[in-house]
Formats: sequence, structure tokens, C-alpha cells
Amino acid sequence: MQNTINLKFPVILVHGLGLRDDMKLVKYWGKIPEKLKKNGIQVFLSNQLAFHTIEFNAILIKNRINQILNESGSEKINIIAHSKGGIESRYMISKLDMSGKVASLTTISSPHRGSSLADLVLEKTAKKKVFKFSEKIIKAIAEWQGDNSPEIIPAFKQMTLAAMADFNKKITDVPEVYYQSYGGIVSGKPYGRWTDFKTKIIQEREGINDGVVSQYSFEWSNFKGVVMSDSGKGVSHHEIIGMTSLSDFDAPAFFVRIVKELADLGY
Repeated sequence: MQNTINLKFPVILVHGLGLRDDMKLVKYWGKIPEKLKKNGIQVFLSNQLAFHTIEFNAILIKNRINQILNESGSEKINIIAHSKGGIESRYMISKLDMSGKVASLTTISSPHRGSSLADLVLEKTAKKKVFKFSEKIIKAIAEWQGDNSPEIIPAFKQMTLAAMADFNKKITDVPEVYYQSYGGIVSGKPYGRWTDFKTKIIQEREGINDGVVSQYSFEWSNFKGVVMSDSGKGVSHHEIIGMTSLSDFDAPAFFVRIVKELADLGY
């Protein structure tokens, strides 16, 4: 029998770039929502677009949170956001008058200082033919998922190192909200040539990383540490949310721990 966690406010899981959280073939959050519900937590999904700008998705997340608060009767919500979802959540809190409705923001592997992988994507698509071909493929994938108005290149541009440096000058944390961050690094496991290639590119430009985001980038505000598997191996960008599994890392248990700690802090 599961123990009930006495969390004061409900949780919304905010997904990142590239995949939606309402797909049937790919479960973005793996078994995490079910595990949290078994522990007595009210859990909701954000449902914003997979490919769009920070500003556009922030409005969708705001509307979703307002809907949840109206339906649940709660005054505030705890946000746990992965990857770009953490950046969209920061923007929403600071720029869309939502600081009074958000108790906490936990970011998981979010590119707060950008990702050189985004820079690489833009470098490789700089040639006109490659650009058009790549955009068509990604747009088709986005529309297949359910995005009715994907903005692919603008979304990648906003995740570059330079763009996020500018973002951080304008978007600052608000004192009313508790901010904390986590992230993983790729280490000790064979991930395949594509992940190895990405990891090497980011390593050369930013240092150790999870295959998408560097530790330098995902450290933000109250950094709670690098997440490792039970056997001490690294955890990749998608393993940390239970989308994939290449080790003994228990993503649902990790999220239960996050929620327990938020409950202990009174959120």
C-alpha cells in the first residue's frame, strides 16, 4: 500500500521541446503520473505545443494552470518542468502575472543557459536546401503529434546559448516562488552513436551533459544536485523523466522524492 504524501498544492508536469504529453504511442512522463497519483498527489499535464516559442507556450501553460486551479479549488500549484518547459514556466511566472498562483518551480534538465545542440541544429540547417528539408520533416512530425501551428526554427533559436543569455537578462526569478533545479549527466552506459555524437559536441562547448543539456546550463537557483542511478551510473535527458530506460534508474521514485521534499517545505 502506498503512503499518502500531504502536499499542500497540486502538481502540474510541464513537458519540453519536441514531444507532447498527450501522445498515446510515446508516454512523455513514463509511469511518473501514475506513481504520484498512487501517493495521493493531484497530478495534471500541461498540454502545450511541442514546437513553438517560449512566449506562445507560456500563455497556454498559464491558461491550463488557471483551468486546474478553478477546477480543483486550490490557490496555487507546484510546477515540475522538464527541459524547455522549465524556461516557458519561468517566463510565465515572471511576465504573465502568475507569481501569486505558483508555489514552486522545479526544473529538470532545463537549458537555463541554452544548449549548444540548438546552435548545432541551426548551423546544420543554415544551407537553404537542408533548412527546407529539415523543417518539412519536423513540421510533419509536429502536426502528426497534434501541433496545429508549429514554429520549429524559432523554437530552436530561442534555445541557443546567445538567446538564453539575453533571456536571463530580462527574465529574473520572483521572490514569491520557490525555485529549484535538478539534472543528469551521460556517464557509464552505451547510448548509441547519435547520443554519443551529441554528448561530444556539447562536451566540447559546455562540459559534462545529459546528451542535450549541460550541467552548466541546467544548474539554476537552488540546485539540488546531479541525479544518478542506484548503481551510480549517469542519467540521460530522457531517462530522468522515465521516457526511456537504459539503467536501474527509477524515475517515478525520483519524482516521489521531489514531491515529498516539497511537502516538507510546506508546498
